[in-house]
Amino acid sequence: MKKSKLQEVSTLITKGTTPSFIGETFSKSGINYVKVESITGSRFLNSRMFGYISETTHSMLKRSQLQTDDLLVSITGALGRMSIIRDVDLPANTNQNVAIVRVDPKKVNVEYLYYYFSQENLQRYISQQSAQSVQAALNLELLGNLPFPDIDLGQQKKIADFFSSIDSKILNNTKKIQELEKLVRLLYNYWFLQFEFPDINGQPYKSSGGKMKWDETLGREIPEDWHSKSFAELHQILTGKEDANFATKKGIYPFFTCGDEVLRCDNYVFDGKAVLLAGNGNFNIKLFEGKFNAYQRTYVLIPYEPKYYTIVYLALQDRVKSLANGSRGSIVKFITKGDIEGISIALPGNGFDYFYSQLNELTSRIEKASEEVRKLQELKAFLLPMVMSGQVTF
Repeated sequence: MKKSKLQEVSTLITKGTTPSFIGETFSKSGINYVKVESITGSRFLNSRMFGYISETTHSMLKRSQLQTDDLLVSITGALGRMSIIRDVDLPANTNQNVAIVRVDPKKVNVEYLYYYFSQENLQRYISQQSAQSVQAALNLELLGNLPFPDIDLGQQKKIADFFSSIDSKILNNTKKIQELEKLVRLLYNYWFLQFEFPDINGQPYKSSGGKMKWDETLGREIPEDWHSKSFAELHQILTGKEDANFATKKGIYPFFTCGDEVLRCDNYVFDGKAVLLAGNGNFNIKLFEGKFNAYQRTYVLIPYEPKYYTIVYLALQDRVKSLANGSRGSIVKFITKGDIEGISIALPGNGFDYFYSQLNELTSRIEKASEEVRKLQELKAFLLPMVMSGQVTF
């Protein structure tokens, strides 16, 4: 298979600078300024991490002005991560931590290059080569000498389009998840915290004069027919038993640890609906339904009644910051089982199962979309090296 180097199909640009170098400052709005943090390893940039500069500053920093279909590469920090500039990102500029690979579209498809160099083994290779310098960094010489299979342009486009379609499905599901999560949180706040659930006339309960009573446990007023219950009354609270080495690369079941990423393992212990809380680290909270296993510092909350599944998850999200601030331990802070058992929440009496079912239905849709994202990511990771090596062709 014919090989070419990046420097043979593109112009490599770096040596951008910061506004302060030319006596300017960042702005609160204006021209997008792409920082290395904006390159997260996904096909397109994370615009939430942009800075901003004035048009005057942008015009002075001519060398690092960006163009559509520029392939940006992080050359410090997370070395070798890549993203592609879109029309929507422009006008934009960048700094010395970002290399610009301006490809010749007559010679190579920029998305094909992105997917080829996104392979896990190549990302690892780039990091290893860069780490050999005194200060780990990816220089233009190393970047320009990176080889890739120089196949027919039509075939490059087919490969790029195929993996782009997978990424688009992942992105659509991710957006769906975010919107559903906003809706779940909105309903929870409106119904269970503000007590503005619809009364018998379809009006917001509290603001329409609904009767309230004082609850000593919660230290606040709640609707007359509601009551407070502790997490210990609503959920069985367990912990995982496994250590971090229990994870396997190609495991069948989810393995929940205190990290944000869900790992895989070969055996399960838990089966059903559960709320999972990392007992240390960043105290992240997850929902899951199905067979899974858990790390020894991960709390597993199993509802005695399925209807309490989502409400406890949302209530725990509200309390985790205060739990973390009051957590124990001299070196690594951690949350105890007693901390969780002592949390109390306001719950409606009989006849309100509709509220629970609505929240649980939305949560179910989030979980289905999340599972589809996971499977698409696994499919992409499985196919990418096979397609790029020519084992699978279109």
